[in-house]
Amino acid sequence: MTEQQGEAYQGMLSQAQLNELRNLLVGLSNEELKRLQTLLRDPHEFAGEISPILPAAIRKMVERGQLSLNSVLPMIEEALHQGIQKNPQRLADILFPVMGPAIRKAVSEDLKRLIQTANAGLEQGFSPKRLGWRLQALFTGKSYTEILLAKTYIFHVSHVMLIHRQTGLLLHQEKADKAVDLEADMISSMLTAIRDFVSDSFNQMEHASLDQIQVGDMTILIEQGPFAIVAAVIKGMPPADYRVSLMEAIEAVHFNHALDLENFDGNVLVYENTGKFLKTCLVSYRKQGEGSKPWPLIIILIIILLAIGWFGFQRYSLNKRINRFTEQLDALPGYHINDIQRSGRFFVIRGFKDYEAPEYKQLESWKIHDTGRIQLRLDPIISLEPAMILYRAEKILQPLSSTSLDYQNGTLILKGTANKTWFEENLPAWTSIPGVNDIDTRELNVKSPPDLSWIIPAIERHQFAFDVNITTLDSVQQRQFDSLVAAAVLLTDYNAQYGKKMAIFVQVYTNRYGNIEANIRKATERVDAFVSKLKEAGLPDDLLEGRVLFTDEPSSSRGQVRTVTFNVFNSAEDR
Repeated sequence: MTEQQGEAYQGMLSQAQLNELRNLLVGLSNEELKRLQTLLRDPHEFAGEISPILPAAIRKMVERGQLSLNSVLPMIEEALHQGIQKNPQRLADILFPVMGPAIRKAVSEDLKRLIQTANAGLEQGFSPKRLGWRLQALFTGKSYTEILLAKTYIFHVSHVMLIHRQTGLLLHQEKADKAVDLEADMISSMLTAIRDFVSDSFNQMEHASLDQIQVGDMTILIEQGPFAIVAAVIKGMPPADYRVSLMEAIEAVHFNHALDLENFDGNVLVYENTGKFLKTCLVSYRKQGEGSKPWPLIIILIIILLAIGWFGFQRYSLNKRINRFTEQLDALPGYHINDIQRSGRFFVIRGFKDYEAPEYKQLESWKIHDTGRIQLRLDPIISLEPAMILYRAEKILQPLSSTSLDYQNGTLILKGTANKTWFEENLPAWTSIPGVNDIDTRELNVKSPPDLSWIIPAIERHQFAFDVNITTLDSVQQRQFDSLVAAAVLLTDYNAQYGKKMAIFVQVYTNRYGNIEANIRKATERVDAFVSKLKEAGLPDDLLEGRVLFTDEPSSSRGQVRTVTFNVFNSAEDR
């Protein structure tokens, strides 16, 4: 053994001795010490080494009070913040099955308030059908929105499909009973193509989604998930809350098949049990039969409409009657109506009235039952209407029956014939007629009045004697009667010429012997017979009056029994 070999052997021996000594002192081998040294120098290696025991260690420290949540919370928040910034979609996919129900529950309260607001808005609508629904809601205790939805919404879901979002492959489908088979694979491919087309054509962001497709009366509702989508084929108009069913279905699929969906390899058999989630979306709402008519509601509606119609008709009729009265009043001479207003239950009519205008209560329209609601406020005037001027002219001048009056442009025009007496005595009064500035008598023929003083003696000299029970005239008496009529018919001219009101008493005498009642009855028959004959001859009623006299009265004699005489008297003074 050389010297060098001896020295090397001594070195190896001392190294072995050192290792043995290290094992005795530390209990670790040389490799373990190197591993420990690496852990102390490399934090990443040290973190990986203690990561399995760190959760348990943290839990122990919290239990012992050595570590508080307040001290850990900032680290957790910072870790979440950095994770969301780095890959927000990853965190959204993880939380999707959990956050969906939580968000939906929070939104449901807002939806309730929204429905209440919508209900208030819907209740503002009015139509006969909606009014019936309101009455039905009133009597059934339901809200108007419930009645409205029950009357309008009807739909049927025929197919529900689960489609892989990235590949567009059909994972599973469920269909309703008696539903027609559809090419579900083609539909899923179509939806994927449409989604990609919309995203590419309109520069939509990656998270944008296609929610609904309308094909005629067919609707395809789509609910998106991180890895899969649910599509429902619907006929009709579904309510808004149906989409909640689709949300719940896609959330349930992701909750139970999150790893399968994320690591999808084309195997669709693992999704057979998703049918229980998709079947919840196969719902069908059909409108119930009409059933029996809501007769109480119909009767109440009819009563309300009749009451409204009756009050409306009464108001219309009242206004029409008041307007007709106002028009007739304004058409009367001397009336000028300016305004008609309603004050409460009264109609106030304002205008002007000539102090000599005719009485308005003669109008037929004034006889309506609601004249108590009319208040006339007419100021007095002197009207210069032609009708009022002529009215005053006739009242002041008192023209003869053969004389007519007309008025034009302030001139009073007289036509016809008049006697000289009236012309001289009455005509000068025209100057007192308001509105008359001149008088025109060129067409008036003025004649001197004839002497008619012989008329009264000519009437009173006639008398007719009759035998017992005789009331008819013989030939001689008929000629006398004609002579009486020739004088009596001029009595009207006599009154006009002399300003008198003379009339004729047809008087028949009888006596009180025998049967007085029979005598009076027979005398009355003679009076009536003569009065009728004189009326037939042309004498007016106001010039004739009959009476029965007895022979024992003054200025009579027994020889006058059954005799008819005539007495002319002034009817204005004596009857």
